[in-house]
Amino acid sequence: MTANRTTSNLILNSPGALRPLLVLAWPVLVGQLLDMLVGFTDIWLTGNYLIGDRYLAAMTQTSYVLWLLTGMFSLVSIGAAALIARFIGAQDQTGAHRTLNQAVLLGAVVCLLPVLLMTVFAPLLSQALGLDDETSHLVQRYLWILLPAVPAMMIEQVGVSTLRAAGDTVTGVVAMVLVNVVDMVVSYVLVRGVGPFAELGWDGLAIGTTVGYLVGTLVIVVRLFNGRSGLQIQRRFLLPDWSLVRRILRISIPGGLDTLSLIACHLWFVRIVSALGNFEVAAHGVAIRIESIGYLPALAFQVAVATMVGQLLGANQPRKANHAVSVACITTVVFMSCMATLMLLGSDWMASQFVNEKQENIAIEAASLVRIVAFVQPVLAILMILIGTLRGAGDTRWPLVITFVGLLGVRIPLAYCLAWSEMVLPITGTVVPLVGLGVRGAWYAMVADLSVRCALILLHYRRGKWQKTIV
Repeated sequence: MTANRTTSNLILNSPGALRPLLVLAWPVLVGQLLDMLVGFTDIWLTGNYLIGDRYLAAMTQTSYVLWLLTGMFSLVSIGAAALIARFIGAQDQTGAHRTLNQAVLLGAVVCLLPVLLMTVFAPLLSQALGLDDETSHLVQRYLWILLPAVPAMMIEQVGVSTLRAAGDTVTGVVAMVLVNVVDMVVSYVLVRGVGPFAELGWDGLAIGTTVGYLVGTLVIVVRLFNGRSGLQIQRRFLLPDWSLVRRILRISIPGGLDTLSLIACHLWFVRIVSALGNFEVAAHGVAIRIESIGYLPALAFQVAVATMVGQLLGANQPRKANHAVSVACITTVVFMSCMATLMLLGSDWMASQFVNEKQENIAIEAASLVRIVAFVQPVLAILMILIGTLRGAGDTRWPLVITFVGLLGVRIPLAYCLAWSEMVLPITGTVVPLVGLGVRGAWYAMVADLSVRCALILLHYRRGKWQKTIV
């Protein structure tokens, strides 16, 4: 019996929801923890061995661009995962195999988007982010070095998402262990010039990320070809199946646009922070890394609940799916409330670990940002679980609408008002005085946005139409 079949039996036949949620969530939590450690390592190496706030600012901006690059593959992975979960729940193994193969074909086409962004449009992206010339050069150089890893990034995103939908959350963890360990070791060696290796500084960070992706993705490739996880790449399914492609895209395009819109608005958000200066961007970057500790449980349970909802709806068990969502919300709120307490009590110490004594002021500002967002962690927990629920059900249109309302209607305009001290209107040239709280004002806007989006998605969830979504 394959690993995913055992997990699916647990999902469909377990009398409760907590056990299958934990079985699905713990490997994802481990993988996300490893991924977080790599981000911590990059910031730590940058803050301690590459002196100057321009490097921390560049690393902050680069992390957002990498998020955008990997997010492009959600145009495939969200729909493929929703369909595979339904097929597995309905005991249709052939449908699951066919969906995987079509997703890989689509992913290969979508690879062209990040390649264009990293080559042709990289200067325009740097201008859009409001970077100075030196910081812009660092970001562009990082992207050029990372270019060979784009196919591996696609396989990692699409492969892990589809395997998780089938109930296999362990293979992704094994792959991420390799990605992250290789990344950390290679980056450390090349940034510092350990042993016979030259001291490459900033380039060493980019090379470490590239090598990590290339090595770690081999685990996913092997797993998808041998079929031991219940999904297999097969030559007979690699010809385009346009009806299935349309089904994948019908779910993926709204879901992918939701993800890309979220990332684009975050890039816009960090553009607002960039206008305040490299010091504010550096503090923002350190704070974001620390905040990522808080939502690790939510990311893990988001994947778990999406898998459960998809398979339970495929097995025509909507009441049990609804119960799983309730259990996931309660469990995640408890976990994230505990994490919020740790963030409040330990923010100063955590921020100080990312910089040397010459950049202590960055740590002080970053700690203040962490304390702002700590109070909204339970709200973020509910928001993330319900997004996972709707994606697992294939209901991806309403999350897109809610994302636009929250980010464009609340976060972005409020960030301008609270962060900047003044703004020049583009047509009239009139100078409008604003609040001028700096980067802290931008984070207050973030808290307001999360609260509004949580309220809106909760209202949509309670209507119950997601249970009847046709995929």
